[in-house]
Amino acid sequence: MHFTVVFNSHIFFDLSYGLTFAPNPLWKRGGEVLSNLHPEEGGYQRGDLKPVLYTEDMTTGIALDPREAAIIVHTTGSGTEEDLANLTADLEEADFAVKTLRFGS
Repeated sequence: MHFTVVFNSHIFFDLSYGLTFAPNPLWKRGGEVLSNLHPEEGGYQRGDLKPVLYTEDMTTGIALDPREAAIIVHTTGSGTEEDLANLTADLEEADFAVKTLRFGS
């Protein structure tokens, strides 16, 4: 599986990010790779959300009330349920209310 994370944002911002595994986790926005996380090993690790949280758009465009994020789970790709659990935990630790939508279920 792979994931799309959408953050609640102000009207002029689109805060959608892809998390794919090739085989290591990559944060993407559109077709651009923002962060190649620990290329020597696969899997999403706790703390891997930080490269997204500190982008310029996130610091200026995120809506603080309510502070919400949606994870869209796509059925294709090399992500695992453990990756999803770690991503969810990172978002919750950053004080986001998290909703999950699964395609294909």
